[in-house]
Amino acid sequence: MVKRNDNLFSEFEMALYEAAIRSNPNNEEALRALGYLYTKKRNHTKALTIDRKLCFLRPDDSVVHYNLACSLSNLGKIEDSLEALEMAILLGYSDVRHMEKDPDLDNIRNEPRYQEIVEKMKGKSKA
Repeated sequence: MVKRNDNLFSEFEMALYEAAIRSNPNNEEALRALGYLYTKKRNHTKALTIDRKLCFLRPDDSVVHYNLACSLSNLGKIEDSLEALEMAILLGYSDVRHMEKDPDLDNIRNEPRYQEIVEKMKGKSKA
């Protein structure tokens, strides 16, 4: 029964944030929450739309670019995901431990370019 209630609450939350965005399309708090909920519900196409919007609104935010990389990875857009991940790091994203465990990056984890990115990040954290 709890699972059903959690699902109903998630649906309610999504409807609430969607209404907030209709009211104010640039509501960053609602966009972030909705992007998270879409990803959780495995609606990666909608999550990608949200992440692209947030990148437009916050072009210098490393976490926003990291989330974009995750959405792109979830959709199998390998090269685009790697580019977004590199941008996130260039902007200051540095949580390599989270990155290595994040299931949203599973589609790029075996890519040589991803492995190079991780090694560079580990090297910087030791320096």
